[in-house]
Amino acid sequence: MAASNRMTYSNSVAPMHEEPGDTVDVSSETNAAQIPWLAAQPGGDPFDPYCDHVLIRHRATGDVVAACRLLHHEQARRAGGFYAANQFDLRRLAALGPKVAEIDRVHVHPSYGSAQLLAAVWSAVCDYVCAHGNAYLMGCVTISIADYGSRAVTLCRQLMQSRLVCDTLRVFPYRPFLLHSDTSLADGGLPPAIEAWTSRGALICGAPAWEARACSASLLLLLPLADCNRTNAGLHTATAGRIVVRERECHAER
Repeated sequence: MAASNRMTYSNSVAPMHEEPGDTVDVSSETNAAQIPWLAAQPGGDPFDPYCDHVLIRHRATGDVVAACRLLHHEQARRAGGFYAANQFDLRRLAALGPKVAEIDRVHVHPSYGSAQLLAAVWSAVCDYVCAHGNAYLMGCVTISIADYGSRAVTLCRQLMQSRLVCDTLRVFPYRPFLLHSDTSLADGGLPPAIEAWTSRGALICGAPAWEARACSASLLLLLPLADCNRTNAGLHTATAGRIVVRERECHAER
């Protein structure tokens, strides 16, 4: 398994007078097979050896409560491309140069899905990606078609109308998820996975792809990290915790 570029740095996200709380470990390996709820998630793939794996542990118990993986440009080059290239033609994104990282396999333990923890995860991930010299974070988000695709169609149409990236950075799905002429409004707001992106300034890179294995529509999102940092700066005053990224140790308050 490829070795990770490990580093130690800190980023305060606590209001004044708060004690240190959350820490995040960034590593090229994870013992997911020994973590029951993570072991139940979809298995590894050929990209795993090239990725940085981020684990968030609960401070009191040491339990892993969230995890994701990151693929930097150089890692993607060694892996033969980004994971999203399996679904989308990414050639126009090459204009962004080597300062793009990809996030996927984001998992949060169902007992720890608080807004505070999710904000901590995003802040830590963005800081880590920035510290590696990246200016953009991209990733795919899936939308279930359990209701025969009506909600997925509506959400994709609304997002493409309001948050579509400029034409010079557009991506194109190899297997498009067809958007029929549904003009109804989506109920209940955005799914949390998409809201986590768009609330930080992410843009939709193009039309959705059909994800056959998950029976879902898949959207590729692109987050300019300068926009994310401005959003995180606002969140720092509201998040009762602190994120410190260290080797070998990671904690998170519930």
